[in-house]
Amino acid sequence: MTIVLPTLPITDLRTKQPEVMNQLQQSPVVLTHRGHGAAVLVSPAYWNSQQAELRRLRLLVEAMQIKTKGEPTVSLADVKRRIAAKKAATDDLGR
Repeated sequence: MTIVLPTLPITDLRTKQPEVMNQLQQSPVVLTHRGHGAAVLVSPAYWNSQQAELRRLRLLVEAMQIKTKGEPTVSLADVKRRIAAKKAATDDLGR
């Protein structure tokens, strides 16, 4: 599946900056140089959401690889119990 994004000549960054910035609120924009794609301009909010999604997907792939390999795993409930026990031990030492 090909995603079609708005395309603008890179010179529009100088001549039509407000319009380009408004377009970024809708979607990323492909900047062209001499008729060829040169860069993709995205808003910081879009960039951050894409990076967060990429991190989640990488963690999911890692978890699937661990499960496929049959490596030992720890349940979430057990992890929470271990953290609580460690926190309680630390709190007891601090008193």
